[in-house]
Amino acid sequence: MRSKSLSRRELLVGGGLAVASVATPALGWTQSAAPEDVPDEAILIAALAMEESTIGTYEGICDLQVLGNSNQALAEQISKNHEAHAESLRKWLREFGPLPDSTRSEGRGQIPTANNALQLLVDAENTAINTYLTHAASLHYRGVLADAVRILVDEVKHHTILSAQLAQRIA
Repeated sequence: MRSKSLSRRELLVGGGLAVASVATPALGWTQSAAPEDVPDEAILIAALAMEESTIGTYEGICDLQVLGNSNQALAEQISKNHEAHAESLRKWLREFGPLPDSTRSEGRGQIPTANNALQLLVDAENTAINTYLTHAASLHYRGVLADAVRILVDEVKHHTILSAQLAQRIA
């Protein structure tokens, strides 16, 4: 039997479907959440809103100074990665026209422990992973798709590192 090599789009669709089949019921999403022919601009706007929300989460947690020195530095570095992701998305959105208004919110409040803060960051990374897995396969332009895949890899790295830090603290 001859093996078929998969295109990036097929690989993303397959991987996205595998993860989405687990994540979708848990998050309450329906199949209508990822229509097949969504304009790239709409996907980019949604991804930018998610990145800006994630940046706000990181900034809010960093401002509270509950993580300790090493985790604080890690969170600040990951926040900078999210800033780079947002700028990459803005670059593509400029190709479609004017940028949408920023959706960044400032998350201030009480987070009692470093474990709570790390869990919140792990959850934010999980949302980012699900966003890119759900929508990347619907992108039409190769350059936009390539950036989405690169960002998805970063999100998985962030999630893995933060999950390991949380697991160490709990153990």
